[in-house]
Amino acid sequence: MTTLPSKPRTFVASRLVEVRPDDPDYIRAQLAEVPERPGVYRLSGPTPDRTLYVGMTGNLRDRLTTHLLRGSLPEPRLYRLRADLRYFEYFVVETLSEARNLERALIETEKPELNIQFRDDKNFPYVHLNLNEPYPRPEIVRRHRSDEPGHVYFGPYSNPGSSGRVMQVIRRHFRLASCTRDLNRVYRSACLYYHIGRCLGPCIRAVSPEEYRAEVDRLARFLQGRYDELLEELTRRMEEAAERLEFERAREYRDQIRDIRGMLERKRVVQDVRANYDLLAPATLEEWSCVQVLPVRQGMLLRWETFSKQDPGAVDAPVLLAAFIREYYESATDLPDEIIVPVEVEGEEFLADWLSERRGAPVTIRRPASEAERQQLELGLENARQWLEHRRRTMLAAQDARQQALFELQEALGLPTVPRRIECYDISTLQGAAPVGSMVVFENGVARRQHYRKFKIKTVAGQDDYSMLREVLGRRLRRARGPALRVDGPEPVELVPAGSEPGAFRDPWSVLPDLVVIDGGRGQLNAALEVLRDLGFEWLPVIGLAKENEDIYLPDSPEPLNLPRTSPALRLLQQIRDEAHRFAVTYHRQTRERTGMRSVLEQVKGIGPKRRLALLKAFGSARGILAASEDEIAAVPGMTKKLAALVKTRLAELLPEDPRLQN
Repeated sequence: MTTLPSKPRTFVASRLVEVRPDDPDYIRAQLAEVPERPGVYRLSGPTPDRTLYVGMTGNLRDRLTTHLLRGSLPEPRLYRLRADLRYFEYFVVETLSEARNLERALIETEKPELNIQFRDDKNFPYVHLNLNEPYPRPEIVRRHRSDEPGHVYFGPYSNPGSSGRVMQVIRRHFRLASCTRDLNRVYRSACLYYHIGRCLGPCIRAVSPEEYRAEVDRLARFLQGRYDELLEELTRRMEEAAERLEFERAREYRDQIRDIRGMLERKRVVQDVRANYDLLAPATLEEWSCVQVLPVRQGMLLRWETFSKQDPGAVDAPVLLAAFIREYYESATDLPDEIIVPVEVEGEEFLADWLSERRGAPVTIRRPASEAERQQLELGLENARQWLEHRRRTMLAAQDARQQALFELQEALGLPTVPRRIECYDISTLQGAAPVGSMVVFENGVARRQHYRKFKIKTVAGQDDYSMLREVLGRRLRRARGPALRVDGPEPVELVPAGSEPGAFRDPWSVLPDLVVIDGGRGQLNAALEVLRDLGFEWLPVIGLAKENEDIYLPDSPEPLNLPRTSPALRLLQQIRDEAHRFAVTYHRQTRERTGMRSVLEQVKGIGPKRRLALLKAFGSARGILAASEDEIAAVPGMTKKLAALVKTRLAELLPEDPRLQN
């Protein structure tokens, strides 16, 4: 049975049912016991704990019958499911929202192999406003917490570039704070944005909280597509300012009205100002799928978003759209009256009911009904196809460039094999304080962030980079001495370079690199060679890369190797070295901040070791605490409202003056 990933809700879980592929009568008998009610189901095999697919439906018996007897997943997913499926279980729920919440939780914990997901380890970006603050400022966030009172989100957007362009529009047309100043303090002088007319100046209290909040409300209307309301309010305020003879203020409102109207004229796509729908245009090319979203509000196209997913299995449009609708609209902040799609969506009626429940008003999923809608959808489909073709060409070109760099690197360094896996190590410290090390991994010229590792120096005191490097590299190679496991079985295998048998191991520690890169010169290289010899890994290729002149130090060469600055091999080495440096410096700063936060919190009366540890776990750094609200701090176990206020006040006094807390 599956261990449910969240606290109990009003659902009923089934027993784990075995599937006998060669006995349809047995399967029908088992399906007859499945209720015809909404719920979530899990398909697994060949073992019970290997999840293949998780889905939600309005009729569990009908959907499981489709999967087990008729088959609904597109090729080649259907073949994979039929080949491996041996078990199923289901969970009956009371509401459609509960079904989606449970499905999402199971997907996050079970990580099913055949589900389509448009986001992996990161959430979609949103524009966020914290209305609990007297002077809210718009910011881009990836964490969407709908249960937080006073927090408003707009989106989601497909990528940081798209949300960044929205922020540019916001800064150009709405004079809200965009700097990093603490707006709970009053400053003597305003920042540059105030002087160029891009900010109302809350940092010097040039605007009252009420006037500032009115600008925030106008931004909210703009992002929600309520343009008529926004323009009516701006027009009214312009006329009132003119009547009071405040001509400068009236001119500002006039310019804002003109700018917004000019922008809206370019967005107008239909004549019906009541039009409120989303167009979804799916496309698939080889292993890539994408869905273009065209939200139309009051007859105007708000934006044009492309959400993509790389998947080795072919996906047809009904399944692709069903997966996208569940994932996108689960956290969408503005649900439309209608969703227009080119084909019928898998489980369309159930999804429409779920969306209506989320919105609190009817949501219809339909095909285009007018010639204008058909033309808009066809335009979206054509753009989706062109986007995928452009992505394919771009990826092929990048892949060719990476392969060229790897082959050139093998030749330049005289390596026995192409360096498919490269590991780079760097040390970061500040006069011996908070020393840390980093290990970054590139495979086939691409960063593999899930294989990155951080090391806190344990055995070295003072400023001794060579000894720190010996410790880091030694700890990594000693971990490699453990049993290496193949993906398809638990038997131990010989340790070999990753390039000799790519993808053959489960444990990243057991995969040895084809090349080790040390950030540093001859001294760092000699320290690394000493560790390799002591641990019996002297056959591993290793080089040092010094930053000043990009000198490459080799073990058996007295003079450094200098590649042309335009060399693809050198550029790849620089990219890897810079990434290791970035990763090490980031971890070093985090370590210093935690140390500094403890010392600052020790100066707050009533904050003992347990509370300091709880705050550290909750917010991660002193800046994290300072950025949190008093309510958020008070919610930490052991904290109170009074202590939260003391912590905020004390950090505001000490943080700018403590160099250990500075980035």
